[in-house]
Amino acid sequence: MKFWGVWSVFAGFMLMANMSYSQDTIYFKTGEEKLVKITEKSDKQVKYRFLDAKDTIIVIEDTKNIDKIIYNNGDVVLVSARSKRIPDRHGISAGMMMDLTGGSFFYKFHLNYFTKPSINYAIDVVKNTEDGGNGFFVGMRYYLHSVKLGIIKPYSGLSVGAMRKKVALQVPLGVSLAAKNGFDLKLGLNANYLPSDDVYDLFIELLAGCRLIKHATTHHSSHHK
Repeated sequence: MKFWGVWSVFAGFMLMANMSYSQDTIYFKTGEEKLVKITEKSDKQVKYRFLDAKDTIIVIEDTKNIDKIIYNNGDVVLVSARSKRIPDRHGISAGMMMDLTGGSFFYKFHLNYFTKPSINYAIDVVKNTEDGGNGFFVGMRYYLHSVKLGIIKPYSGLSVGAMRKKVALQVPLGVSLAAKNGFDLKLGLNANYLPSDDVYDLFIELLAGCRLIKHATTHHSSHHK
């Protein structure tokens, strides 16, 4: 059934989210990035191990070689003063959706909050341009390459809500381009399923918006980890 197809996509989404749950990212001054698990941080050193390592070898790195660290909970520590602008956890965007099965168009308003660099909670409000029918959804999305700016990031997720006063499930799948100035562009497909009617619709959507940008100060404390 189409219903199980929707849930199989969600199961894959949750697997990817779980795999990225414990990763920290170290940005070196050379431009290199490493996905690791940080075990200890001081003013002079950072101790970490690699996620895919079969042993428990701890690597020790001088902080003078590190630009910044992004922890798995989304906290950013700037070890050097070079980086001063970082994305905030809040984002907002708006755009259009087209029903590929029925040909109708919808306005869409998208509000998100990143609990981690790769995972956000989203609220979506849609409105049919012809008859004014409304829809409201809440859910989560998972982004690959989440800590990198200026590149295309694939995403997927699951939302639950109502379309025309009927319970509906949505599975978005697309790509997002987040620029360093906070501009965010999304292009994707959105599968919509109404369990009560066993009706399946497929939408294509284009959204433009921004991640809020905040200024960060340099930290040399060891209160993390």
